[in-house]
Amino acid sequence: LKPLRPKLGSRGSAPAIDTASVLTEHLPYLTRRLLVLMLALGLRASVGRLWLLASVLHVSGLSDTTAGPFEEDDVCALQVQLELSGHSLTPSPAAGVAQPALAPTPQPTLALAEGFPNSADPEVAEPDLPHPQASDGLPCGQVVAIAGAEITGWNELFLGRYDPPQSCLRIWEQVVIELTGTVAGVQFDRYGAVWFRGVELLRTTTPEPTPAGITWRVVKDLSDYNELFYEPGEVALMIPNVVTDTYTGVLNISVTFSFYSAQAMTKKTIIPLRNLSGVANPFNEIAVSSASGQENLVQLPQDIVGARLDVFASAHECEEFWYINSLSSSPSECGGGAYRELRVYVDGTLAGIQHPFPVLYTGGMNPLLWRPLTGILSFDIPAYHFDLNPFLAWLIDGKEHNITIVATDNADGVWFLNGVLVLSHNTHGALGGTVEVLNDAPPQVTQRNLETTSEFLQTMKASSAFHVRGTVMLVTGEQVTHEVISQLSAWSSSRFTDTEISLDGRWQSVITSLRNDENTTIAYDFPLKLTDTYVEDESGLQIDTCIQYARKLDLSGSGPAVSMHNAMEGCAAYGDSVERDRTNATFFVWKGPAAAEADACYQREMSAKHGLIEVDYHVNTCSWPDNIYVCGSDLCSTFHTERRWRGVDNTMVYFGDPPPLREAAPPPAAAAHSGPCHLP
Repeated sequence: LKPLRPKLGSRGSAPAIDTASVLTEHLPYLTRRLLVLMLALGLRASVGRLWLLASVLHVSGLSDTTAGPFEEDDVCALQVQLELSGHSLTPSPAAGVAQPALAPTPQPTLALAEGFPNSADPEVAEPDLPHPQASDGLPCGQVVAIAGAEITGWNELFLGRYDPPQSCLRIWEQVVIELTGTVAGVQFDRYGAVWFRGVELLRTTTPEPTPAGITWRVVKDLSDYNELFYEPGEVALMIPNVVTDTYTGVLNISVTFSFYSAQAMTKKTIIPLRNLSGVANPFNEIAVSSASGQENLVQLPQDIVGARLDVFASAHECEEFWYINSLSSSPSECGGGAYRELRVYVDGTLAGIQHPFPVLYTGGMNPLLWRPLTGILSFDIPAYHFDLNPFLAWLIDGKEHNITIVATDNADGVWFLNGVLVLSHNTHGALGGTVEVLNDAPPQVTQRNLETTSEFLQTMKASSAFHVRGTVMLVTGEQVTHEVISQLSAWSSSRFTDTEISLDGRWQSVITSLRNDENTTIAYDFPLKLTDTYVEDESGLQIDTCIQYARKLDLSGSGPAVSMHNAMEGCAAYGDSVERDRTNATFFVWKGPAAAEADACYQREMSAKHGLIEVDYHVNTCSWPDNIYVCGSDLCSTFHTERRWRGVDNTMVYFGDPPPLREAAPPPAAAAHSGPCHLP
């Protein structure tokens, strides 16, 4: 952590306080997330605000009175008893090592214990992966690359060996990575990633455990990276963890690759912008702590006819809650304002723009919200795809090029940014062409503050546009014209008082890629509404949190249309005398434009209460005869358009009644005071 020094109590009517005594008296157990939230609000925090945010941490229910007094002049000391291990472990996968159970475990009876109550294993609402019909849903081969790695230290990098599965005769159509984990006791949510031959495959975060322990799994389609797996290589896993007498959760992680269908695929060339093979700490190499971004020099093959950049991006420290960051440039606040864009540049020329999704990790706002239904994208943060085809004329010249990735307005925090180029070939290649940037104006962002004696309001409104056209002449004599047109818009309204934080916002974008007369358009919609309320009365301390948010993706154009909408809503209360929570999650998939829920080929509606799943309504009738299919929370493609991809389940499976789905509408002005969020 940066040694940031908040100066609490120096704004408006908020009284000056003895930070160390307040923290020692009320908050014996502090997490890094508390620090991030405190700094995000910065000088807006009064004593009540400080207690409110600290109770996010106190939600874990621990009373670590053995920790020494807090150093007011060094916020890094808030990470109590943090023990950073300076060594690396590189265990080899051993034959016969037991793997974490993949089958669903029985749901436990709720039992209060020291710390959080026990809960069911974490679940997501997204559909299971479909597989090629020729495979009958069974892999032709599997490779366990890392078996039962026990992660206890901050700098531990686990290495495993991958060799292509001989049973598939080095021919397959789909590659799937599966990460399985178990953890028990007390632990933070931790970020992590998996790399193979220096290329990032998976960006993830872990769930916070229960005393009895939990098991979870993450499954991701890697078919676009198929070319990597024809050669042996090293698999690397890193999830920085800390285990002490207080934070007892040891992460046990395994990584397995599965291969489906003995059918050859069209190969693509995979080139990482930063090859992380042999690096002791890959996260140090991809950490970006400023708005200047990350520069990468790369030379591409000259016979390519298609280029896509996959950008793995996740926000941390002062950027974790970037959507409530302050406009202030004071070193005591998480600054940069409440608007972010991911931007890609080729040799200094803007090449693409996208909104980052506001991922809420499993300790975010109120950890009880995410037990057992975990937040959208929190287990698998998919890469953001940037179409670089308009720049082919530059990229095929055989020279070295600078590809820069930027998270805009990152003033005080950290973004882990890692790019992977996915390149297509044909038997002839291209000769050259032109690049014409038609619109690369900076984003138009308006942010305002309004402060009264009782509240602090911050509003944000933004729009951004990008348009580029490129031509390339193929060796065959065909001239191909590529265009990318992007339109982004966003607004948010935040309200802060001595007892409440509230946010209402929406981020929307439309990105169109054209190839001659063919076009593909993807529209994204990210609504987010949350309220954090602190109450203290004769019964003690209580924090109430409610949230509604969603991730919607709609694909249209010359090819097949697909829509998928993932939404969550929930409320959780924690205090000296109460622990209660309810969360609903829904996921719908349409083969075509989004329509009535009843017309969706995939429906999953889940409801959890007090850590147990009460409703799980599940229908999957999707089949994928075209070259597009839904893979988790992303879209994937196969190159055999005549082959059918079948869904995992063509039957109705349900118990209980489907829960209602509610979505927040944008307010005409600043979010109104909504009062405490009490659960029924």
